[in-house]
Amino acid sequence: YRWAVEGHIVALIGSVGLNDLTPKLLDRWLEDLARPGEREGSRLGVTSIRLVRKVLSMALSDAVESGLLQHNPVTATVAPLPVASTEQKAWTLDEARLFLAAHREHRLHALFHLALATGMRRGELLGLRWCDIDLDAGRIVLVQQLALVGGRPVIKPLASPVADREFEISPVTLAVLAAHRKSQSAEFGVVGLDHDEEDLVFTNEVGAAIDPNNLARTLIRLSAEAGVPRATPSLLRHTAITRGDNLSQADDAMQQHLDFDE
Repeated sequence: YRWAVEGHIVALIGSVGLNDLTPKLLDRWLEDLARPGEREGSRLGVTSIRLVRKVLSMALSDAVESGLLQHNPVTATVAPLPVASTEQKAWTLDEARLFLAAHREHRLHALFHLALATGMRRGELLGLRWCDIDLDAGRIVLVQQLALVGGRPVIKPLASPVADREFEISPVTLAVLAAHRKSQSAEFGVVGLDHDEEDLVFTNEVGAAIDPNNLARTLIRLSAEAGVPRATPSLLRHTAITRGDNLSQADDAMQQHLDFDE
């Protein structure tokens, strides 16, 4: 409720008097919520807009009961229809390159690269161990995943056969992973760790497993900073899958941005 009120209701109509809140004005306000803009939190999805509208309607219903309004103007507005499909549109190669280039120095840059290059699932990425990666042969064999059990991250074996989760990775991705391993060792040294007991490729700042919810929040923030459509772990996977089996196309694009940075 605070997110809806402070971020969207007050931001757009906080200076409008109660008696000036007409259905026509509120319809324009709902349209503004879906329109891209410079303000923080702009371009909300349908579900978020419906939630913000509901919060405002609840507040104005209280105003009616308190005698401050004669009627609730929100009831005369048109609520956006729920999205028929939850499938997200994949990034273009240019959007993927822009995101990677914008966050080249981020500590989880290798995770983002690996997700876009392979289509690995969130749990597979967070449960990946160094012993599952053959840097010499350029091959990954997935045997476990990180899942939320009772709200806590837990390592679990993969449900599918190992043969279904074995694939080759390109020299570009191998170089990114090798660089990540070097920076991870340096990071562990800062916090006084010799190594991660779980042997995880991707950890938080203190060497522990990454909470999947924290990763999701990080992706949302970083995609906004890069100026690309909102990122989620499933969108990264969807982006990789929609390129088909020709991963070289993705890696060629990533190599171009690596060369550009250098």
